[in-house]
Amino acid sequence: MTEKEWLRSGHAPSMMYHLRRKPLQRKRRLLACACCRRIWHMLVDARSRAAVEVAEQYADGLVSREQLDAAHEQAKRADLDLNAVMTQVPREELEPHWKRWKGAISAKHASATKGTGRAIDHASDAVWVDLDHARQERASQADLVRDIFGNPFQPVTVDLRWITSNVVDLARTVYDECAFDRLPILADALMDAGCADEQILSHCRSGGPHVRGCWVLDLILGKG
Repeated sequence: MTEKEWLRSGHAPSMMYHLRRKPLQRKRRLLACACCRRIWHMLVDARSRAAVEVAEQYADGLVSREQLDAAHEQAKRADLDLNAVMTQVPREELEPHWKRWKGAISAKHASATKGTGRAIDHASDAVWVDLDHARQERASQADLVRDIFGNPFQPVTVDLRWITSNVVDLARTVYDECAFDRLPILADALMDAGCADEQILSHCRSGGPHVRGCWVLDLILGKG
């Protein structure tokens, strides 16, 4: 994949294949969770939603591996229960149940120890209506990839002089509270600290999407 293809891509799996050799497990998990968040209304089982939330916490070291495994087991049961429901409804009523089942599968994979990438495929299946809708969802997922991984063809190095206490406090608040509407304020704080990097500033001032794992926030907060 070339840089031009990366910037224009509307297919998240292809972009992730380009990154296949990079040890970015935390970011991969957060991408899977972000894709699940896009179909939150499809996660009708509380166990599926809880699994995504625990997976996000695990990515940031807030819960243990045992807690992740327990949430994953519950997500697997939700998957099995929704699959069982599908076998009991008439064929003409199958579609909404199939979508909910796909949502449950995406949550199951997002909370798995490995193989979180499969959550992306099942999350896009959960909103399937026709080919156009599928392409739109894939394009939205690709935007999430760019928010989390940035531009791998032009890696940014942070200048420690930019990392003032004000910048760090703002970045931590944005991250912890998912207050991504404050990113333009962070851009101003970075400029006040001497940052003139166009990639950083333009990303903070862009309309997003922005999610947990946003590459600028990770850069400032030292998250891998």
